Amino acid sequence: MSFHEIRGQDPAIRVLQAVLRHQRVGHAYLFTGPEGVGKRRAALAFAQALNCSGGERPCGACRSCLKVARGVHPDVRVLEPEGTGIRIEQVRELQRELHFKAFEGRWKTAILDEAERLRGPAANALLKTLEEPPEQSVLILVTASLDALPPTIISRCQRVRFRPLPLEVGVALLQEQGGYEADEARLLIQLTGGSVGRALRLGQALGRDRRARLLGLLGTQGFPGAQALLDTVEAITPRRERSRETAEPRDDLEDLLDLLRSWLRDLLLLKLGLPAERLVNQDHLNGLRRAAATVTAEQLCARFEAVARVHAALPRNPNPQLALEALVTGMWP
Repeated sequence: MSFHEIRGQDPAIRVLQAVLRHQRVGHAYLFTGPEGVGKRRAALAFAQALNCSGGERPCGACRSCLKVARGVHPDVRVLEPEGTGIRIEQVRELQRELHFKAFEGRWKTAILDEAERLRGPAANALLKTLEEPPEQSVLILVTASLDALPPTIISRCQRVRFRPLPLEVGVALLQEQGGYEADEARLLIQLTGGSVGRALRLGQALGRDRRARLLGLLGTQGFPGAQALLDTVEAITPRRERSRETAEPRDDLEDLLDLLRSWLRDLLLLKLGLPAERLVNQDHLNGLRRAAATVTAEQLCARFEAVARVHAALPRNPNPQLALEALVTGMWP
């Protein structure tokens, strides 16, 4: 992998290249931005570059780069949530590893993916490492939910911002990685706000069925009551689907929130008299028009804000089902 392979994130990549060029490597970085836009890939490329022995760092071809790509480099560790979060035992094990000298490369590097899922004791333990970092060690925290991280952790990291992918970049990546036609890829990227990762998930057969059934309900009933919406959500995300082979409950809810936000956005555009060509869900235009006749612009704004609040709080909520019920029964007018 090279930095050139990470498309649509030129400002972030320039920051990392400047760090390498001037040899001013910090002890902790925080990669922030939407899910599925290249943050983890950039973190791995940066880990490769720190220990690369090739000419252009990362070269992607030297022994060190290849080991990082295969996940077998002794000096590079990727830490991911186990169960509902990153546990204190994981952080303590990582701390022990970081205190050893690099075995093959120059830098001991740890990537904490989904860092927003650090639970209280684990976050406190990590804070000690950030305050007293071992020599020649680099921590890279990757998060799509900056607000879910403690301010004490944020303040001790150098922040590298990743942005939503430009539409055409996202469409091209989705066509390459998922084999979609241009129109379907464009719809999926618009639905997920420029996130290729979420678009790939939503584009699976299960995701397409969820969208059809949810938007079908929203279109045929004008604007359903809380119980009707809850019943439909429960029907399209049955518990038997929540296995290793399918999306986790948190991913299920995030997909549904994406759909609700796109629907509410389209309704608001219709209420404002904007042309149908501006809509994301143009294939449900008749249902959108029916629903738009039953709700005011003020109600739409309130509902959109409610969905946005639940989406922002999702990383801090260990029970996605409760988050959904709070949205529908408590904040859904």
